[in-house]
Amino acid sequence: MTDGRSIEFSGHTRRRFLRNGLLIGLGVTAAGAASTALAGSAQAASAQSGWRWCSRCSGLFYGPQQGQSICPGAAHHNFGSNWIYTVPYNEPGGTTDPQPGWFWCTQCKGLFHGGSLPFGGRCPLSSTASHQAGSSFHYSMYYSTSVGQASWAYCQVCAGLFWLQPGYLFYGECPWAGGPHDGTNTYNYDLSYTIG
Repeated sequence: MTDGRSIEFSGHTRRRFLRNGLLIGLGVTAAGAASTALAGSAQAASAQSGWRWCSRCSGLFYGPQQGQSICPGAAHHNFGSNWIYTVPYNEPGGTTDPQPGWFWCTQCKGLFHGGSLPFGGRCPLSSTASHQAGSSFHYSMYYSTSVGQASWAYCQVCAGLFWLQPGYLFYGECPWAGGPHDGTNTYNYDLSYTIG
């Protein structure tokens, strides 16, 4: 239960997350402020809210479809906090920050980088499944512009976006590696969010 001021995490204390720097950028708490921060190009980006962090696999997934999601750590992704993330999409072409080429997977409901398509990374649907890009949205991720919470990373094994605990190179649960996500070759991505 929350009193409107505290932040809850499944299985984690607020002090632990404060200590690990997860509350970076708490000042960006409104969608209006987020859209202002995201308007760094000639044409302002659109943005989609409703993305959530899974405390089991540490990945980012689309929250409204949690019941249909697939997590490598369990049947479905878990709402790991009361933070609701916003991801920009359909940015003007030719931009590098935010980085284009991110997609929503119709199978696991996670966000993955499709720059390696047709490989498409590894999806937790099965041991041989690749992510499947869905919707007409082409998402983008910021990595040198602070828009909210840092320490999001690209897993070079499954191609998914996951929260990389500061001070670590491997974290969460990768659907293909049989262990943690591999964050050894990634930008430090940044996500805007609100507290739900």
